[in-house]
Amino acid sequence: MATVNNNGVQIYYEVEGNGEPILFLHGITGDSDSWRNISAVLKTNFQCIRMDARGHGNSSKLPTVEKYQLELMASDVVAVLDDLGIQKVNYAGYSMGGIIGSAMTKYHPDRLKTLVVGGAVPEGMSQTEKMVIQVMKKIFQTGFDSGAQAALELAEKTFGPQTSERKAGFLRSDKDGFRAYISALTAFETYSTNFTAEYKALQIPRLIYMGDADEIYADFAKSGESDYPESEVVIVENMRHTEGYKPIVGPLIKSFIEAHVKS
Repeated sequence: MATVNNNGVQIYYEVEGNGEPILFLHGITGDSDSWRNISAVLKTNFQCIRMDARGHGNSSKLPTVEKYQLELMASDVVAVLDDLGIQKVNYAGYSMGGIIGSAMTKYHPDRLKTLVVGGAVPEGMSQTEKMVIQVMKKIFQTGFDSGAQAALELAEKTFGPQTSERKAGFLRSDKDGFRAYISALTAFETYSTNFTAEYKALQIPRLIYMGDADEIYADFAKSGESDYPESEVVIVENMRHTEGYKPIVGPLIKSFIEAHVKS
């Protein structure tokens, strides 16, 4: 367990295992615990770095929208890597973590060895994603006003049963956390999240995965492979967006990195 100061923002992270480094970054409402089950398996072969994005977990919870620009969130990843003395890393992010990974291709491409983007695409906000963001902001406002249990209940009423990891993320959230989630989503609406050109131009191994039942990216899950011929694209059968940490993902990441990185 460690914390690094990135220009006044405290970023929390945990490291376990030895070997080729993988940095894991969670989705909104998640934290370093979101990847714990996967890193518990992969740590026998890899150095697993699990960090809390700004506004989440034990990292600084900032109220202002501009503090969640993706350039700044990507700089938090670099701060962790610098603190560990790692020049290049295998990056695996899901949902918001996947968007930050895409941002890395623009702002810090030299720090990536491989890139795994789960439950997200590099091409910016679709109309469906914009609509989902509005719903999520309402859920987070409920959490700010009425507490974490009320937010979780509204999330399950809206999107169906949440995974144990997702429930835990909601229930660990406090007022500062819910305010931070709203600010982060507002930043994604306000500032560009389109990194298609940089993603496609980057000459490193890339993997995009998502479920064919993803509530946000269902259209991509049906036809997205043709849009990213330079990437490996894996569509996981029957996986919803909120099920982004199914057991299949650990072996998928492991085999992808082992296929492309010499130990």
